[in-house]
Amino acid sequence: PLLNWPVLKFIVKYAKEVNKEKNKNLSISLVSNLTLLDDKKLKFLLDEDVHLSCSFDGPEKVHNKNRIILNKEKNSYKIVAGKIKKIQKAIKLKRTKSKNKFVDNLNAVLTVSKFSLSYHKEIIDEYIKMGFDNIFIRPLSPFGLERQTLNIIGYRLEEFIDFYKKSMDYILKLNLEGKFFAERN
Repeated sequence: PLLNWPVLKFIVKYAKEVNKEKNKNLSISLVSNLTLLDDKKLKFLLDEDVHLSCSFDGPEKVHNKNRIILNKEKNSYKIVAGKIKKIQKAIKLKRTKSKNKFVDNLNAVLTVSKFSLSYHKEIIDEYIKMGFDNIFIRPLSPFGLERQTLNIIGYRLEEFIDFYKKSMDYILKLNLEGKFFAERN
């Protein structure tokens, strides 16, 4: 969505303007890989109370395998991890200054690929390290994927279910140890 910033900005403003008349409980969310997010865009999104969610696939080796940036010199994980920290800091600052009772957290979405399957514990640990208290474990969606791509990153349903079970077992273990962590699916 950040590829066409003028349109995104227009949609947010327009939706809020229409909602003045309709008086609905409007919630606007943005899901992004964050690579095009800069300070000016972040300020606008936070000022407009847009809920932010990012694609984050865990530790550096997994995230970089799943989230390839065409410029091979750039490290997708390092870019996203830096943006996550910046957003979390900005949200914390907004909470201290806001009269609004609720300021949303940054959320992250894990899209499980074949390369993720062996790293359930490491992925969850990375989420905790990055300051998240939850994870949304999402399977691949074959819509729009070419057969060739699906053959490279895809898996059998049983493999995803096994990954999910192992992840939930680990999450339950963490909770039993007194560390709150949730799976949002």
